[in-house]
Amino acid sequence: MTIHSRVVSLIEQIGRMMKEHVCDISAEECKLTVNQVMVLHLLDAHDRLAMADIAQALHITPASATSLVNRMVDSGWLARAGDPNDRRKVWVSIHPDRKESVIKRKEEHRRKMQEFNSVLSEHQLKQLADILQILVDRNS
Repeated sequence: MTIHSRVVSLIEQIGRMMKEHVCDISAEECKLTVNQVMVLHLLDAHDRLAMADIAQALHITPASATSLVNRMVDSGWLARAGDPNDRRKVWVSIHPDRKESVIKRKEEHRRKMQEFNSVLSEHQLKQLADILQILVDRNS
């Protein structure tokens, strides 16, 4: 196995382990796709976004963003509202009934992630953070 293959395999294993550690598999939030979770994170940070903003942030087509948002509206995660100043524009936000759930889940996720990482020393955490930052910087 090459070092690149080993790194890919380890990242995949860690992803699965983190999901198992962080996520109660019976929780409805854990049945969301990666893009759906990303939409929730975006909207939590920005309150509301236009469909084009969601497509751009996720690097997907507007049609894919519309399909993604439609599924999330149908399942009660998101709400749509027209813009009174521009009939063509539609604002997307987290459904008011789900907002508190999204915030609590995000806080719980962060707490469990810190717990997951607690096996590392401060020095190891710094090294990991530095390496991850390089990957983020070079690939964004």
